[in-house]
Amino acid sequence: MPNDYDVGASASKRWASERSEDIVSSAWEHAAPIKLERSNMTNTRYTVGSKHETSKGPIEVLEYIPGYRDNGRKIHPRATIKFLETGTVLNLMTPAIASGHFSDCRAPSVYGVGYIGSDIKIPRRGEYIRRVYDLWANMLRRCYGEYKGQYKDCIVDKRWHNFTSFLNTIVDVEGYDMWERGENVHLDKDSSGKRIYSRDTCKFISAEENIREGLSRRWRGE
Repeated sequence: MPNDYDVGASASKRWASERSEDIVSSAWEHAAPIKLERSNMTNTRYTVGSKHETSKGPIEVLEYIPGYRDNGRKIHPRATIKFLETGTVLNLMTPAIASGHFSDCRAPSVYGVGYIGSDIKIPRRGEYIRRVYDLWANMLRRCYGEYKGQYKDCIVDKRWHNFTSFLNTIVDVEGYDMWERGENVHLDKDSSGKRIYSRDTCKFISAEENIREGLSRRWRGE
């Protein structure tokens, strides 16, 4: 049989527990709500539709997302921009616009006509993409390099001004497998009778064959 002390102790413990829960509940109800500090930074010069001159050329703002602070952490505003000269669309943090830390992948950067066409990175020599890049750049040089041995009346298909397009289609050119294996072959356009480098007019031929064709053209006065 529990004595009076036991009953009282049990009741006391129960009351203390209930009281504790009431205190916690009351404190929670009256506590100031936790606030995430998200102060929007809406003052901007990059309003939708505005146009700006930048170190990378003129741009137009298509979309603007304000920055804010989240628990003390600064989230920079972002903008979607369009390069007016090429039509390239890019999303970036707005501080990059002022600092010039952005680029237009369609802006000509190789012999006045060639451009990368994507965010692909050109690796060091010896890697496959670099081999294709060197092949592409040398082709552009022969037509647009403005040097003594520059080809006359010769052009590159505009689709091949874009390195990414060249990279994706060079595999379709006749003789590509020989070039890929590292054989001594040249990218030739003349056997087609055309003066244009393109997927449809080029093929890979041996260095010896290319030299013979060159001598023959000189003999004919071409």
